[in-house]
Amino acid sequence: LHVGVLHPILAIAAPSGRRRSSSEDSRLIDANSSAATTNLEDMQLATREAAREEEWRQELRGVAAQALLKLTHKRHAREGLLAAGALFRLLELAASAEPPVVTLAVSALRSMSESEELRSRLIAEPGLLQALFNYTNAKAHFSGQKGADITKHALIAILQLSTETSASADFLKLLPAMPLVSLCQGTLEEQHACARLFYLLGRPTGGGSQSMQLSEAAAQPLVVLGASEHTRVQLAAALAIERLAGHSEHSRRVLFDAGITEPLTALLDSPEGAVQESAAMALRQLSLSKTRRTLLAQTAPMRALIATCATELGRRTSVGITALWA
Repeated sequence: LHVGVLHPILAIAAPSGRRRSSSEDSRLIDANSSAATTNLEDMQLATREAAREEEWRQELRGVAAQALLKLTHKRHAREGLLAAGALFRLLELAASAEPPVVTLAVSALRSMSESEELRSRLIAEPGLLQALFNYTNAKAHFSGQKGADITKHALIAILQLSTETSASADFLKLLPAMPLVSLCQGTLEEQHACARLFYLLGRPTGGGSQSMQLSEAAAQPLVVLGASEHTRVQLAAALAIERLAGHSEHSRRVLFDAGITEPLTALLDSPEGAVQESAAMALRQLSLSKTRRTLLAQTAPMRALIATCATELGRRTSVGITALWA
């Protein structure tokens, strides 16, 4: 970096030069039609050479993408990358038709997003957030492990950038671009990242419209996450539900209507005290609903709450008292 190696790498990573359009090719062929026979071998040779050159160019771009990724792993190098315009080049690489290059570029953006002090500048980069949200759907466009890797890197980058409170509105606008229910049925890492994302976006902002947007986007995915078999996901989901249920009557109504009662009351039986307590706290927030609280008065939820009071008041007092409040 000190000797200026970054600029040549960025130049190598740039897209290839403009190719002729089909109409230009047609005009060229017409202009040379009289010499078509004699020049056929020359044209074929030129075509093969151009194809080899393009193949070599694509391979070089892949190597440059690898170099940029390794540089983003160095915390002290990230500021220099930003100053040199590497974000724009990484977005160009992410738009490549080559899955390995896309994977490297999105992974590099994830790595850049690890630096808390740089996150606001990443969010301000035109097109970066939109690209990351689009790539959470990479499994639909890239087969096999590459699609899964691109999706994972994009999702983790979004999660890390979402810590920027001032940009919450931008994230909420882009949530519909994510296949949320599909991600919430995915790997442990994807499930946990989604639950954490809902929790972070659910922090109080004073905006009623933002609360409505989030509750409507997150309600059904949270039902899926609440039924996860992974303890980490259950805890993160319960915390997100509690936070969201504390927003407004609208949020509580949307969560109830999505079917949150069943998975949440099932978590009261969790052997993990933190999961059990978080579920009880979420149910207490939901019980404040003036329009849907009767859904908690059904046989199954009431039995679960009564059983939690009976067993936990003498063991985990805070859990028992919270269930009693609900």
